[in-house]
Amino acid sequence: MKLNKRYARSIRSNLSFYVSASVLTMVGLLLFFLFYVAGTGIGEYGDKFFSRNHREDASFTVMNEISGDELDELERKYDVQLEKERCVNTEENDGKHVRVFRANKDIDLYELIEGTAPKADDEAVISAGYAENNDIHIGDKVTIGGREYKVTGWFLRPDYLYMLENITDDYKNITTFFLASLTDEAFDKAFEQPSTAYKVIYNDTANEKDFRLEVNEKHYTLSYLSADENTRITFVHEQADMFILCAWLMLVLLPFVTVALISIIIGRKIRSEQKIIGTLSAQGYKRSTLMLHYSLLAVIPGLAGGLLMAAASVLLSDWFGGIGLADYEPMQPKFRLPILIALAGIIIPTFIYFIAALLKVKKLLKHDTVELLSGSVGTQSKTHRMLRDTKIKVRRKFAIRSVLGSPGRSFVVFLGVFLGAMIVSFSYIFIDSVKAVGSQAMDEFGTFKYEYILNTMQDDETENADAVMVVPYENTSGKRFSLMGVDTDCQRWNLTDRDTGARADIEDGWYMSSLCAKMFGVRAGDEFTFRSIASLEVYTVKIKGIIKNGYQSYIRSQPD
Repeated sequence: MKLNKRYARSIRSNLSFYVSASVLTMVGLLLFFLFYVAGTGIGEYGDKFFSRNHREDASFTVMNEISGDELDELERKYDVQLEKERCVNTEENDGKHVRVFRANKDIDLYELIEGTAPKADDEAVISAGYAENNDIHIGDKVTIGGREYKVTGWFLRPDYLYMLENITDDYKNITTFFLASLTDEAFDKAFEQPSTAYKVIYNDTANEKDFRLEVNEKHYTLSYLSADENTRITFVHEQADMFILCAWLMLVLLPFVTVALISIIIGRKIRSEQKIIGTLSAQGYKRSTLMLHYSLLAVIPGLAGGLLMAAASVLLSDWFGGIGLADYEPMQPKFRLPILIALAGIIIPTFIYFIAALLKVKKLLKHDTVELLSGSVGTQSKTHRMLRDTKIKVRRKFAIRSVLGSPGRSFVVFLGVFLGAMIVSFSYIFIDSVKAVGSQAMDEFGTFKYEYILNTMQDDETENADAVMVVPYENTSGKRFSLMGVDTDCQRWNLTDRDTGARADIEDGWYMSSLCAKMFGVRAGDEFTFRSIASLEVYTVKIKGIIKNGYQSYIRSQPD
């Protein structure tokens, strides 16, 4: 009998196994490839888009406007790039909110993805997400500041790839909010008193502190937001990194379990062919030849499944990546499956199947040829004595012996159940987490129904409400949090100490939310050092306790 003739015969007789194992291998690799393609494509696009459109390192506002000469002097002195940005927020009669920019020339440039830049005073370009979501085409009219403008293009901005109207918003708004840009002349005619902000790029980050100190000293900084704390910017890489993390940490588990399951089945199928292996051994075939023969048969599901899934991922890479773009502006990344990842998807399952078959045949060939020919290898059970002297019911005794007497079979069943349960549980975890955000978060915030944020200070007493002062601060590494001042008789905000369960005595010390404590590695009794975002003045306080709130990052005390 020539072994080469057995390949086709073995595949035909076990076709259902090879097909199902190949499909299962493909399913195991599908989500890994999908998330990896999406994560790497979005991340690479973000890097290139930020670079070519000169993404800011920070934006800030000041009380006293910085003149052109002063901007030039600051640029030379601290090796930075600075640009004064003009914009206006308008609210139209239909309830739409528009943020109109005078196009920047050096920092946070907008990039057209369709159409052309405006040339006439009645032309405008608008943000692509809003245009796409509201079915606005080139040539259509939009109302901005009570005037109609012809849309000549759609654009993206590096500081608005995640379209938040306010930096504190929880989710993007492309339904009632959009960005617009006019010609410089049209902007100056339409808006006489625009808001002013400053964009900065630090060519040498070592100068950042001194730069901020001088700006605050001479012009009084009202707000400062670094790119690392700007959700509109950071969301791009945060979600891309999450996709890649899921690919490596979570979704690798699925292929691993699938491969392990198939490897066990391969071992069982080889054991079922022990009579043929014994016959071939009796005919004089070497052990190494038989081990290689069955190992090559075992790699078929790995090669077939890996190659087919890699080919499908290459052809469908844009579709794979597009699934991850739902939360962004309509970016146009080029998605691809890296060659090394594709090879890993093919080689790793194939190698594991090869080794599983090799070891199984090697183990069988350690037995006598007569045993193999009789098919008795692996049929002897040592469990017939198990629980012999116990008085449990025969039905239970038989069930225990069946499970423990065939550990391989039991493990296959366990893996199958685990695989299905893992997929279902993974889905329910997401569903349950989303539901919990609403119910649990409200309990941890407090017992109020509405929260109003005022732009100006208010000294009057407000009936049926608790007043709260909120000021953003940062730790010495630049990570932001809120400093909140609350009256001692506050009833609506949650002031429950996480450790004691008692009401926090904010009159007697500083309390930190559990989210903030986790972010900064702080425990009750520790000292915490932070600084003013404007003046960079440093403060150190002792944290008396932790308030259970895993949704807000703050420190609380009296407003005095």
